[in-house]
Formats: sequence, C-alpha cells, structure tokens
Amino acid sequence: MLLALFACFWWQQWSERQISQSLLIGEQGELRWLQGDTPAGQLQADSLVLEWAIRLHWRTAPSRVYPRGQMQQRWLFADQCSDDDFRAIARSIRQRQLLLNQASRV
Repeated sequence: MLLALFACFWWQQWSERQISQSLLIGEQGELRWLQGDTPAGQLQADSLVLEWAIRLHWRTAPSRVYPRGQMQQRWLFADQCSDDDFRAIARSIRQRQLLLNQASRV
C-alpha cells in the first residue's frame, strides 16, 4: 500500500516536470504563469528552496467558490531551467520570506 502511494506521488511529480511554462514573480510576491492553465496568485512564505528543487506554494485570488483563495503548489527542479533562472527564483522566494518574517515581528 505504501509503495503504491509513493509510486502515485512520484508519477504526479514526474508528470508535472514535463510541462514547459514560463513563470513571472513580481516584487510583492505576485506569481503568474504565462502558458497553460495554472492559476496565478500570491507567493506564500512556506515555499521551500532546496539545492536541487524549489516547491512553489501560492494562494490564488479569492473567488466565489474559494473566498480566501485556493492553495496551490508546484515543484520546480533545477534541471528544468537555467542555473541563473533557478537562482533568481530561489532569491525571490528568500526575499519574500524575509519580508513576511519582518512584517510579522512588527
């Protein structure tokens, strides 16, 4: 059973790797995908930056069905983009986390 769950998780992550999309991250943490049907939203502080991958975690805009927005996540692996782009995305996430941590202390 556990092996089957792991296989399903691995397949989901692997199939997400195959989608080619362009990503824009604004100064205030706005996240927007240029291709595909992935919803735009606001980058969250619990996004994860690793040496080999980034887990983007964002909340979509409020809607009638989801008044607080819907949480989304997507894994971005280091080999899916150039080293410069990967570092730039990681830097954007770190800066967003730093800003949100400073704002919560005030």
